[in-house]
Amino acid sequence: NRGSKLWLFTDYFCSRRPVAFTINHIAAVVIPVLFGLIWLISPMWVFLAGSVMALISLILALNIPLSPRAGHEVIWGYFGFRKETDT
Repeated sequence: NRGSKLWLFTDYFCSRRPVAFTINHIAAVVIPVLFGLIWLISPMWVFLAGSVMALISLILALNIPLSPRAGHEVIWGYFGFRKETDT
């Protein structure tokens, strides 16, 4: 039944949404303050730190498979690199 699956989907994600918003808000407040303090020491380090954060974000984004499914949510897991298959 499609309705019951939709209910499970919304129940699963709605219960976690406030936690995600809280984590996002903490990062949105802490990172600019931290970078502002680093800017007082050396503006170059702010750009280097931002570049490192962007590189880490790119690596994590590339870890998402094209067709994720239960048990295969990431490409690089606990056991090293795993090639994505169509099975």
